Amino acid sequence: MGRRKPDFKRMLLRLPHSPNDYAAVSPIAELANLLGADLIGTYVDDGSLRNLVGLPDAREFRAGA
Repeated sequence: MGRRKPDFKRMLLRLPHSPNDYAAVSPIAELANLLGADLIGTYVDDGSLRNLVGLPDAREFRAGA
């Protein structure tokens, strides 16, 4: 059975605020590499903007788009 390529090119990762969670970034980076996707890390202090990453259908938001 052939491997199916994902229909996305980027993965957005909300970077952890706690040092206890830093170890979780490495497996996510490996997954992005396996899928051939770019990994984009975000770190936002504004809680309302930070919650955009959690939207179920969020793909990519660009200013002015």
